[in-house]
Amino acid sequence: MTKQIQWFPGHMAKSLKEFKEIKTDLYFIVLDARAPESTFIDSFKELIKNKKVIIIFSKMDLIEKEKLNKWIKYYEEKYDGVCTISLKQPNKIKKEVLKILSSIKLKSLLYKIVILGAPNVGKSSLLNTMLGKSKTKVENKPGVTKQNNWYQVEKKYWFLDTPGVLQPKFINEKQGYNLAAIGSIKLDILPIEEVAMTLFDRLKKLNVKNIDEIKATYLTEEVFDSEKLLNMVYRKIIKDFQNQKFGKIILD
Repeated sequence: MTKQIQWFPGHMAKSLKEFKEIKTDLYFIVLDARAPESTFIDSFKELIKNKKVIIIFSKMDLIEKEKLNKWIKYYEEKYDGVCTISLKQPNKIKKEVLKILSSIKLKSLLYKIVILGAPNVGKSSLLNTMLGKSKTKVENKPGVTKQNNWYQVEKKYWFLDTPGVLQPKFINEKQGYNLAAIGSIKLDILPIEEVAMTLFDRLKKLNVKNIDEIKATYLTEEVFDSEKLLNMVYRKIIKDFQNQKFGKIILD
């Protein structure tokens, strides 16, 4: 990686500091199903130590669920429960989340639940679904939620919606590239050529059909004659991946 990925705005550092002071009964960690390992951020590990944790895989409509089974099993063995959701099925989401909450024995009468996740994994969308209304701002880009906000659900649960959090530096290149590919890091600060080319390398290793021919349709001689056009094409490659133009892919 010629340019180390660093994206740690002030609100992220502030949020991590605040998390350490919050008395909570349970953590929900929301992971993007397209990157079930890469969206688990190292910064969470200290926060969740000795706490009950539920892993929630979001954006299930963007992958083939059977390919996620090894990750479901992996997290089931480490934490207190796993839930898979598609934000296109709001009624099913609320039912599944409440069901898993009812199976967790907590001491408080009013449960405080902190929702953690990398930027743009679906934390606020999940909370809006639980509330049955849009109280939190949602956009398909990282860095929209800037502060911690509490919301009550079912008169029994208090959910804390939090800004997406990363770590100050990504030592693991794969994690940084994967987060960029799924839209958890703004592309403006990245070596976009490396992100796009690494994405194609990963798709080839996953045996995506005709990927070399597909790559050639993007990167023509004409494209390489213009730096501006080349940059636009790299962005299109990443956006097309996010729109499942190469199939329903799990990068990890």
